[in-house]
Amino acid sequence: MDNEFAAAIARWQNFESLAGSIAATLLGLLFVAVSIRPALFGQEEHPALLSIAAKSLGLFMLVIMIALAFQIPDIRPRGMGIVLAALAVISMVNTMHHVAVMRRISHEWGPLFLARRILLPTLGYVLLLAASAAMYNGDVEWLAVLAITQMLFLFTGTHNAWDLLIRVGKR
Repeated sequence: MDNEFAAAIARWQNFESLAGSIAATLLGLLFVAVSIRPALFGQEEHPALLSIAAKSLGLFMLVIMIALAFQIPDIRPRGMGIVLAALAVISMVNTMHHVAVMRRISHEWGPLFLARRILLPTLGYVLLLAASAAMYNGDVEWLAVLAITQMLFLFTGTHNAWDLLIRVGKR
């Protein structure tokens, strides 16, 4: 089983390298965007902007961390499962922190705001947790689901960052 797992991980390493590179690039652009007008991201004055920036940062970092897990030499199914489960749980806990702020401001940001900012990433976290259980058991069929979750995180993080930049540009 370990040989099959190692071969499957190797087949996905190019995808993971690309996904991680894309996320790192977008994360860098987010840092630049926030640094242009850092006063707009104060916790007291603009909790919505800070929350959206933090959510995007978290999604990009999640994709990077998953990509890094694929670069761990000789990782075993259990190790991969534990890493992915830890990332999923941390992301879910982090999302609970953002829910209160986002629910307060959802009327200001539009009708699909809560779905795109909370529900869509949470679906991804649940899929990531399921993939972690499958990886723990050596089931490589879930690698495709893991890739889909990363694309979901990149889409959501990029959409959040774009909305954020448009909103900041209007201020």
